[in-house]
Amino acid sequence: MLENDIIRPSKSPWASPLHLVSKKDGSLRPCRDYRRLNSQTIHDRYPIPRIEDFHHILKQTKIFSKIDLFKAYFQIPISEDDKQKTAIITPFGLYEFNVMSFGLRNAPSTFQRFINEVFFGFYFVFAYLDDILVASSTEDEHSEHLKVVFSRLEQYGLRINLGKSVMGVNQLEFLGYMITPEGSKPLPEKVNVILNYRLPETIHELRTFLGLINFYRRYIKDAAKNQAVLHDYLKGTKKKDKSKISWTTEAKEKFEQCKKDLANVTLLSFPNPDSPLALFTDASDYAVGSVLQQLEEDSWKPLAFFSKKLTNAQKGYITYDRELLGIYLSIKQFKHILEGRQFAIYTDHKPLMFAFQQKNEKASPRQLRHLQYISEFSTDIRHICGKENIVADSLSRIESISEIDYDKIADAQIDNQDLNELRSKPSLHFKQYPLDSGPFPTSEGKTYCLTCIDRFTCWIEVIPLANVTAKTVAREFYDHWISRFGMPYRVITDQGSQFRSELFKNIGVICGFKVCTTTAYHPQCNGKIERIHRTLKAAIRAHNSIKWSQTLSTVLLGLRSALRGDTNYTIAQMVYGQPIRLPGEFFEKPKSILDTDTFAKELQKQMELLKPLDTRRHPSQKIFVHKDLHTCTPVFIRIDRVRKPLEPPYDGPFPVVKRHDKHFTVTIKGKDINLPIDRLKPAYLLLTEVDGRGTAPTLPNENLTAHQETEKQQSDLLDKDVQKKLHALVDV
Repeated sequence: MLENDIIRPSKSPWASPLHLVSKKDGSLRPCRDYRRLNSQTIHDRYPIPRIEDFHHILKQTKIFSKIDLFKAYFQIPISEDDKQKTAIITPFGLYEFNVMSFGLRNAPSTFQRFINEVFFGFYFVFAYLDDILVASSTEDEHSEHLKVVFSRLEQYGLRINLGKSVMGVNQLEFLGYMITPEGSKPLPEKVNVILNYRLPETIHELRTFLGLINFYRRYIKDAAKNQAVLHDYLKGTKKKDKSKISWTTEAKEKFEQCKKDLANVTLLSFPNPDSPLALFTDASDYAVGSVLQQLEEDSWKPLAFFSKKLTNAQKGYITYDRELLGIYLSIKQFKHILEGRQFAIYTDHKPLMFAFQQKNEKASPRQLRHLQYISEFSTDIRHICGKENIVADSLSRIESISEIDYDKIADAQIDNQDLNELRSKPSLHFKQYPLDSGPFPTSEGKTYCLTCIDRFTCWIEVIPLANVTAKTVAREFYDHWISRFGMPYRVITDQGSQFRSELFKNIGVICGFKVCTTTAYHPQCNGKIERIHRTLKAAIRAHNSIKWSQTLSTVLLGLRSALRGDTNYTIAQMVYGQPIRLPGEFFEKPKSILDTDTFAKELQKQMELLKPLDTRRHPSQKIFVHKDLHTCTPVFIRIDRVRKPLEPPYDGPFPVVKRHDKHFTVTIKGKDINLPIDRLKPAYLLLTEVDGRGTAPTLPNENLTAHQETEKQQSDLLDKDVQKKLHALVDV
């Protein structure tokens, strides 16, 4: 810039900051921050042409060209007295501009005055700042027109950007309109957000849509007639009713008609330079939306709508940054209307009112880049209550902003082998979550936790995970537990698919430990780790549940150094033989110094004296087990999940394969599954007519023990009326 005489060294008393912002390609973009200068600048009222003003030159024209000027503002010199006001601070000193810089408040008006002078008297040319439209009736005429235009540009020393220019075509886009031989019409992108508004599923969503339509009710023809059917759905409902809507054919047609009516009102509107202009913006967790409006007869009339779905990175922005991004993207979208116009920006995020008064040191590079761009158009940011910002709020909460081909997705799911394999497996009631302590809100890319605990010492390890695939779980378990404490004898897990995978089982075979899984819907099998999960979640919630991965280490330090009431030792003492030092103990000197050999021998000696905690300390709850359970072949299984209405509490019967003291092995859909005995009860047959005499026949059983035979004789003495109705199926 210095070599091209765009800037020169300065001794100006004025100074504006210069920010270097990284582009996508890694290069740097200089952003001149003229916010303070623009706030003190008297606004130049030179009119920027209205978009509908060029319609008269399109009559009977068929050939069009669009010319874009190369660095248009840099081709306008600045008066000597005003150069000092453009001074910028750089790492190499203070410099001021010899030519008009981007970001100055009156730059658009100044350039428009100049370009109108260049093409004065050319009826076939329409110049809107640095965009120039040339329209002709024939190719020969168009060729002559272009020669005249290029000659005039050369006369004034203006250069064109060939890469952005379009020459001699039948139609082209110009300032948001499609220019054709039939005339001009707005681009459909202007109202696509409204036309793609999906059919509301609930009463609350319908109420939101009607609020959007009613905001422009006075401009919509037959609004009450078309909305009557839709309003019938709202009768007798609450404000935020989530009830589903059963749409009729007539109601769907009226819904589509309401969208078309609002779109037509917008497409037929033109900006009026004499009417106040306002940009209303809003941002939600997943999208930004805005509406550009002008004031006509004491009410706002829409000029254009805008809505854009946020990327995954943008969804992680704080509220301030999302709202600022919404303003930035909206101004970029409506740039051709807003340039050179005075307008106000309305947002329901009040801190943005003071965005142009804050110190630059407190703003991030992204915020500075957005604010610098916004300041080129307006610095007037005002607050509006959320309940009054109806339209922008609705546009920012359209869940299906982009059109989705659901048929294509369905076909892809049918052909997906992985999904078909998952569907083919019987799920019954088994959970598919690897651990009870997940998923958490995403923190530093981590969503899940792998929790490991030693039953003897109660030492706990919590490993944050980005995903819970079998490969990830096995890798992290090896890296964080086995590499630190060696091979365990037995690993007890829940019934997550990660732990039942062949990969995890093979690691157990290679490393020499046995993998055992708990029974379904029986968390008591792994009660120690379930109790730790409750303590862990409460501790994280007390610190910082949003950035939980950062506070996890501190939480674990507290758990490991806490004194346990059952052993009178901390978890760390059970592992290391002595307490671990805490952050508050850095002034305390060690009381004694141990030799390494002495310490190792003493630790080994003390560890040999340790015994597992007596189980009597844990109160046991008596479990009811039916007396016939140990002899019954088929059993019913209690359903512990939330049951559907009128669904029976037990499922079955299912055959018993093996019996153990605390659990049975039952065959369910061809698979042998271990179930605790407290979830089982014997399956009985209801006897009506048995051998014609009304009595149940005695089933032979040669495998009865003496004790079982005694019980059988006692059961024979039961009431005969009961025996006529019930009979326990026993092993034959």
